[in-house]
Amino acid sequence: MKKKQKAESKDTVKDSRKMVDLLNALGITPNYLSKKVGVSHGAIFHIKNGINYLSDKMIEDIIKVYPNVNYKFLKHNELPVLLTDGEIQAQKEALNLPNNHNISVASITKFIGLPDQVEIAMTQLDRIEDKVNLIMNHLGLTYDNPDDF
Repeated sequence: MKKKQKAESKDTVKDSRKMVDLLNALGITPNYLSKKVGVSHGAIFHIKNGINYLSDKMIEDIIKVYPNVNYKFLKHNELPVLLTDGEIQAQKEALNLPNNHNISVASITKFIGLPDQVEIAMTQLDRIEDKVNLIMNHLGLTYDNPDDF
């Protein structure tokens, strides 16, 4: 029984490493992945922290949302983590996944970080507005409508 527990422990470590590598390759957080895949954030954190395994269902759900993720990486730890456009098509056919749209890796990658980019832009706009207000106050100017600029 102890030998089996050690083997299972090694498997959770492998799945933990795969989850970390996957998140890094996609450039996303565990919370973001959980929302996109439709699982609790705890499910992702438990895999990432070596508590739970990557189940076949979880692998399937990840591949459906991120078709550029290599099924063989998630299932058997075979590199690469992410596939090229041609490899994505071959994987879809091999796994009998629907091919209802032809999206390239580049277009997927472009949108993955979009929520973070919007948040950064909003923060920068707030800083600019603060600086404009500071300059206007220094010059003794006021404005009622920001559209006046």
